Amino acid sequence: MIAAALFFGGAVLVKYISTSATSGTFVEIQITFWAVGGLGVAALAIADLWNQRNATAWLLALWVLGTFSFAAFFNWTVNGRSILPMAPAVGILIARRLDRNAVAGWKTPPFAASVCLATGAALALLVAQADYLFGEASRQAAVRTHARFVNEQKTFWFEGHWGFQYYMESLGMAEFDVSRSALKPENILAMPENNTGLLPPKLEAIARRENIYVQGPRFIATMNPAVAASFYAAIRGPLPFAFGKVPPENVFIYFLKPDAPTPPKN
Repeated sequence: MIAAALFFGGAVLVKYISTSATSGTFVEIQITFWAVGGLGVAALAIADLWNQRNATAWLLALWVLGTFSFAAFFNWTVNGRSILPMAPAVGILIARRLDRNAVAGWKTPPFAASVCLATGAALALLVAQADYLFGEASRQAAVRTHARFVNEQKTFWFEGHWGFQYYMESLGMAEFDVSRSALKPENILAMPENNTGLLPPKLEAIARRENIYVQGPRFIATMNPAVAASFYAAIRGPLPFAFGKVPPENVFIYFLKPDAPTPPKN
């Protein structure tokens, strides 16, 4: 079922990824790996309920399957945080399964649990570091943009949200609001590429464009469409985090022509 969904949805992945950062096949492998892990968690809850059939088993099963149902079908957006509430229940289910296996005489290698825990901890730290580097890159991008245009605040605007907006506003720069602001000839507009709510100016109004690059995470990302990573909202890709050659954060700087037409307000 998963393979069929990926086969028919392969074209959908193209809009998320950059071929210089990853490949559709590599993204599909990651999706399949985590999907199988998710099915394993659901199967663990169902098997525990089938074997125990008591109040505790019902509580754990409803805890896990309820969280899954909320994240998959009822939450307004898909994000990594939606599944975190089931983590304690999954830990309890794993411990119950190991105890039941021991009682049944099924021996588990003594180092297996340690290896699994160490691997999970290492992956968690890598993801946390990648998320920190993404936030730091957003901060550095804002700082460098501010330093470049601090003396041109009367003609400068920026677009974008998330960390970039927070840092730009904390530095005193003005956000472009499509409902209340208006670009004028010779204005300057900064726009972070890896962001949301962007409205670039028309090509005929642009005199030239510059770029400000800041390197964030390099091999794993939590929010970057080039590798289909989107932990906080599924608008950037189908994975909560993804491996690949992560490109640097890029801020487009648009310089409008002296005779650029003033776009109408929405």
